Amino acid sequence: MARKTSETAQRTWYRAQSRRALDPHLAVYSATHHRGVCGDPAAIHAKAREIAPHIHGVWVVREDAVDALPPGIDHVTPGSRRYHEVMARATYWVNNVNWPGTLAKRPGSVHIHTHQGTPLKYMGADLLTKPGARHGFDVPQMLRRADRWDYSLVAGRHAERAWERAYPCHFTSLRTGSPRNDVLVGAGPERGREVRERLGIPAGHTVVLYAPTRRDYRRGGHVDRFDPARFAADLGPGHTLVVRLHPSLAGVWRAAWGWPTCTSGACWWTRRTNRRWRT
Repeated sequence: MARKTSETAQRTWYRAQSRRALDPHLAVYSATHHRGVCGDPAAIHAKAREIAPHIHGVWVVREDAVDALPPGIDHVTPGSRRYHEVMARATYWVNNVNWPGTLAKRPGSVHIHTHQGTPLKYMGADLLTKPGARHGFDVPQMLRRADRWDYSLVAGRHAERAWERAYPCHFTSLRTGSPRNDVLVGAGPERGREVRERLGIPAGHTVVLYAPTRRDYRRGGHVDRFDPARFAADLGPGHTLVVRLHPSLAGVWRAAWGWPTCTSGACWWTRRTNRRWRT
């Protein structure tokens, strides 16, 4: 009874806030189901603070991820009173996954969907003819949520065509590339040294990246392609294997390989010690 009363109060508060005008100086951000400040939304937020400081950004973050937030990040937790106020009044919405279906898109609001990389599997409407791959997915609900997008950020023509086929909705594709990758172009040598030091990669090592995606034809998404430990050893001296996991696979790989928790989805080996690390 108490929970039902609380949910009713939240909906009432959300409806009340939705009667107020949109705040033209308010943007709300989220990434990978509220896991924290990361991905393309984080890159957009950082750039917005630089070129549009009058737009105040608020992040939606799960309670278990709050302690890991960078300093100075304004945030709300899902279901809180301020969360409903921010969601009702924000003009700009930025996310790399869909927002909950309980949130309404108000006239005048701008929804920017960044996705999570290059589309190399079946998604959205593609799943209607793939009963095995769509296990656990409500395709009509996915399309209703996608129809709230105003802009879909794509890395190139392939991604543009794939997203527009998978989500035949009323949005505009923008070939901006992935904002999170801008740092790969604009970062100087010092930034590279900082990253190597943080990841424990010895100076002078050649880095080899392995970034497996989720396999939609296998329940759970994980497919063993090869032995990463053996591959790291076979690379020989002077090489470091970096494994960048899809967020949905981090738990699977932890169980399969005995890795520690990888909340950011990034784990790696060094050839020198074969020790496993995480961010």
